[in-house]
Amino acid sequence: MSGTMRADEPTPMQTIACSSRAMFEGRETETEMSKSYMPARASEQVEWAENFAANVGANAARYGISVGQMEAFNVANTALQDAWEVSQNAATRTRGSVVARDNALKAMRAEARRLVSIIRGTPGVTDQMLVDAGITVPKQTRTPIPVPTSAPTVAVLGARGRTVNIRITDPSRVRRGKPTGTGVAAVLTYVGEIPPVDPSAWTLAFVTTRTTTEVQFDFDLPAGSGVWVAAAWQNPRMERGPLSDPAYYNFGGDVAVNTEGSTAANTAGTDTSDLKIAA
Repeated sequence: MSGTMRADEPTPMQTIACSSRAMFEGRETETEMSKSYMPARASEQVEWAENFAANVGANAARYGISVGQMEAFNVANTALQDAWEVSQNAATRTRGSVVARDNALKAMRAEARRLVSIIRGTPGVTDQMLVDAGITVPKQTRTPIPVPTSAPTVAVLGARGRTVNIRITDPSRVRRGKPTGTGVAAVLTYVGEIPPVDPSAWTLAFVTTRTTTEVQFDFDLPAGSGVWVAAAWQNPRMERGPLSDPAYYNFGGDVAVNTEGSTAANTAGTDTSDLKIAA
């Protein structure tokens, strides 16, 4: 049996209907935050990607998407549209073109999941904006869920290339985990030696259900660049609590300074013990 999917065959990811309640209870994956927004049929996924690129691309800042993040999706979408056209044309359809089409679909879905998680965690994104982008509007819960009042602790565990591994914990809990009433953590980043006090100056990288995760920085960051990572708990209504103290990492000397004051390498005197970010 061939490992290549038919054009209209649902992908395994699309057979899972995820609810916001499942996310709240911790049964959700990191990338899906409510009922699946992605159509089941591959042909509809191609149309979805084109619509997403047009609507989100025209208002990327309002959706909380950076220029670089939007460019990455546009590259994946362009490759998908080209591969789809080749695979659907009887004169150019080959086994290789079908494989290329399936790979392009997979790459587009990966970029989409990353951007959708950011959009869902961006304050000010309205239900109409979600509909325009082709993203499922989460159902309102009957029981009010309070906004998180505590901040997590962020620790840098190490790095490989321009990917920094972090751990997010609740300092009030003896065991690892998230506070009651918190479904996810928003992870924010900043590039520079002095982190900003203003939360709006930070970039939302993604929203995650995991307490240990990876933060990808731009590959073209020069050696010696300093980066900061902070996090905030977020309830199922996407209301965000106060930001954590930031954790620092330097790509030149592999220097990491964590919010609790411990260092993952020999530092050059960097101290974040007194640094606080306003909620």
